[in-house]
Amino acid sequence: LESPTKPQGGSVICDLTTPNNATSTDLMRGDNRYNRMVPTLICPAPYSGPWSAPAVLRNRHCELRYWHLHGSMQRLARNADGDQLVFVHSGRAVLFCDFGRLEVEAGDYLVLPRGTMWRFEAEQPLCLLLVEATNGSYTLPDKGLVGNHAIFDPALFDTPRIDEAFLAQQEERRDWQVASCQ
Repeated sequence: LESPTKPQGGSVICDLTTPNNATSTDLMRGDNRYNRMVPTLICPAPYSGPWSAPAVLRNRHCELRYWHLHGSMQRLARNADGDQLVFVHSGRAVLFCDFGRLEVEAGDYLVLPRGTMWRFEAEQPLCLLLVEATNGSYTLPDKGLVGNHAIFDPALFDTPRIDEAFLAQQEERRDWQVASCQ
C-alpha cells in the first residue's frame, strides 16, 4: 500500500516507505519504526464528506480513508468506482440509502454496493474507516467444509428497511446534491 496524500499542514499522514539510509539487513531485523500510523493524526478535524477525508493508504485494489463526522451529512454520497466498506469506530447514526434506513453504532460494518446513494444522520459524532474496493466488489467468502459453522451466520446480518422514518425523510422538500467519489 502507498501513502498517497499529505494533510493540509503539509506533513505526511502515514509514511510506509523505507528511510533513505535503511538497508535490507535493517529491514530483516524488523527495524520498521517508520511504518507507524496514529489515527488521531490522520484525521484530527471533521471533514464535510467522505471524499474530502484524506486517503490514508491506497493501491490499485483498495483505498482507505479515516473520516470524522460531527452532525448530519448535507449531501448524499455515491461511489461509482467500487463497493464501500464502512467500519464504525465510534458514535451512533442512522444510515439512509437507496435500500432504506439502518441504525448503526460503534463496532458495525456496513457494505454499500457500487453506485448506492447514502448519507448519515449522526446522533453522536462518528469516527469511520472507509475501505473502497477500487474497481471491485465485496463478496462473502466460500465457507468450504466448515459450512454452517463458519465464523459468522449471514442470516444474522441487518439490512436497511423502508419504514415510516425512511418514508418521512423522503417527503421532506429538499433538493439533495450528490457528492461522487472522484
